Amino acid sequence: MKTTYRISEKEYMQAINLASKSSPRQIGLIFMMVLAATAVLSFLGTGTGLDITFNCLLILTIFGVVIFIYIPHVARKGYRQNKDIQGTLTIELLDNGVEFSSPNTVARVPWDHIVKWRQKGDWIFIYRTSRAFHMLPKSVATNGFDLPLLIGRLTQHVGDPV
Repeated sequence: MKTTYRISEKEYMQAINLASKSSPRQIGLIFMMVLAATAVLSFLGTGTGLDITFNCLLILTIFGVVIFIYIPHVARKGYRQNKDIQGTLTIELLDNGVEFSSPNTVARVPWDHIVKWRQKGDWIFIYRTSRAFHMLPKSVATNGFDLPLLIGRLTQHVGDPV
């Protein structure tokens, strides 16, 4: 059964934010990068406690600008440029995979082309590569889509969510 749905800019931003949440491993890596950059900058400077504190704050500010300003700006720009995602989208559960479509695009994704999937909040993310994914709001269940069947088939053919 084909089910239609729409994704607003606000929902898109929420989904991108959920999909890009850092794992503990990534947070640890960022922390180590901040420490390394602080050490390098402190070595190049005077090495005083004030110098180290300033360098650390500078690096954390740069990370903050990237995470809280740049990434949301790029995501919002991507939504506004992608006319397909702004329109009516359709999902159909097939025996051999899932079909996503918009007025201009059809993506038939066989089970063996899905590398992973995850559920976060009100969203299901179906990954075709480690970075490229289809996002599906769980609210499609209110339009008649069999969400438990999709989750069951994803678990059966792809594995447990990551």
